[in-house]
Amino acid sequence: MSEYDHKPDLENLFLSRRALLAKMGGGFAGLSLASLMGEGGAQAAPPSQSTMAPKKSPLPAKAKRVIFLF
Repeated sequence: MSEYDHKPDLENLFLSRRALLAKMGGGFAGLSLASLMGEGGAQAAPPSQSTMAPKKSPLPAKAKRVIFLF
């Protein structure tokens, strides 16, 4: 019998909710890190052209009050 002839148990095919969220969180963290480090890294651009630098708004702010619903 070779290593490819085994049949996995049914309970090993499914992940718990906690394991699924841990795998997905690690995947999204890796994607965001790859995005930040792509194109020569975040430190490669001068501070004025950095993608993380705050940008000026095209229009002046007019809001007097804000209701934040979470």
